[in-house]
Amino acid sequence: MAKKEFPFILISLFLVFLLTISYLNLKVYFEGNKETKVLSAEYEKPSEEEFWVNYLESNPNYFPGLIELAKIQIANSKYDRALQTLLKAKSIDPNSDIIEELEEEIK
Repeated sequence: MAKKEFPFILISLFLVFLLTISYLNLKVYFEGNKETKVLSAEYEKPSEEEFWVNYLESNPNYFPGLIELAKIQIANSKYDRALQTLLKAKSIDPNSDIIEELEEEIK
């Protein structure tokens, strides 16, 4: 009888372990902490604006990134920065309709 119960107990313990780990991962996921540990090092997620500023430092002519950055700056009422960003975007694509729309939104 003991030999038949052993696999059942082992599988049950394994399932409890998996459910516990899943619960803890979901808890962390849904809490949405800004700080995350990556390989035991603390990592703080940058804001959207910081992300685009950093990305555009290494890819300064990425037009969609400039547009996204300008939209974020407008949403955060940073109109002077948004106009500078749109000027940079306009140097890449002077005929873009989205630039005109965003400039109107600032005014």
